[in-house]
Amino acid sequence: MLNIELTKNKKYVMFFLAVLIFVGLIIIAGILSLKEPRPVEPEEIINKMYDHYPFPNPPNKIYPVTKERCENQTDQESREKCFAELAYQNAIISQDSDNCLNLTDNYKRDLCLFAISKTQFNVEYCESIKEDRTKELCIIETGIVSSDDSVCDEYFPNNPFLRKKCKDKVRVFDIIWNKKDIKLCQEIRLLEYGPLCYSYHLAMGQSCDVLEDDEEKKVCQCKMILTSSPNEEDCREIISEDCKKVCLIMIQNNGDYDIDSDNDGKSNFEELNYRLDPFNPDTDNDGLTDGEELIKYHSDPKSIDTDIDGLNDYDEIFIYKTDINNPDTDNDGYQDGEEVVNGYNPLGEGKLKQ
Repeated sequence: MLNIELTKNKKYVMFFLAVLIFVGLIIIAGILSLKEPRPVEPEEIINKMYDHYPFPNPPNKIYPVTKERCENQTDQESREKCFAELAYQNAIISQDSDNCLNLTDNYKRDLCLFAISKTQFNVEYCESIKEDRTKELCIIETGIVSSDDSVCDEYFPNNPFLRKKCKDKVRVFDIIWNKKDIKLCQEIRLLEYGPLCYSYHLAMGQSCDVLEDDEEKKVCQCKMILTSSPNEEDCREIISEDCKKVCLIMIQNNGDYDIDSDNDGKSNFEELNYRLDPFNPDTDNDGLTDGEELIKYHSDPKSIDTDIDGLNDYDEIFIYKTDINNPDTDNDGYQDGEEVVNGYNPLGEGKLKQ
């Protein structure tokens, strides 16, 4: 009987507490309703707040570019820049290439075509880009988003390095995005794309042990250990001697990934990603440092003749002034090296000046 009474009392207490909480919530809601609500600013008022701000934006501030804002700029130069930016943004939003082509700023024009080509998966828009480097990136990145490496063969038929770079980059992103087997990363051997492929799969829990190519297994193991906060014991387990040295140097410098032992402009860690010698500033011994080739000239740091036209990369840049990434700089049907050997000017008509 005593237990039954206690149970009944417990139910009454719980019911009473529930009632109190409910009443309390009603009282609080009533108090809040007595407060004057904060006025909500209409959208047109919010927009007008930005109309008179200077262009470009003040530091650490970003305001919408509107027609009204551009019209209210106090000086002609700012007004023109503002309208140019507005036209650029509207061209991208419209997804109409004609609007991009009508832009007066060539840099914005190229970026607009670049953006549309990627969103519409149409590499043909890249053809109208004027700046060569931007056009190259547009073609490659459009190939990536459409998972189509045939664009590499179509647009870089006479440039073996660019064609290979394009195909490897398209393939590695296809492997990553579609979560394909880590073994496919073994086929990606140019620049940093292979190690990037391994890095993704390692993060997904896959292992280097399944790789069949011994050299690729070394590259994968190097990537795995260097990116896992290694200690000295971990470093000594690395098979690749260069990677082991880089790892130990990194440990001795409190885990600093930015050390550049050969002072070529690329860190030891980056050079291993590019499969370069981190202790030789010019891995291919062509007279250009690895950093120069990767950063400034966008050439192959593992080949003395990037475009395979018969001219050394250094000679192309500093002696003949030819395009290091184009085997036929003047597009006359004869490769640069062939013209030089026969005494002709690789930059145009006539004989080569001595």
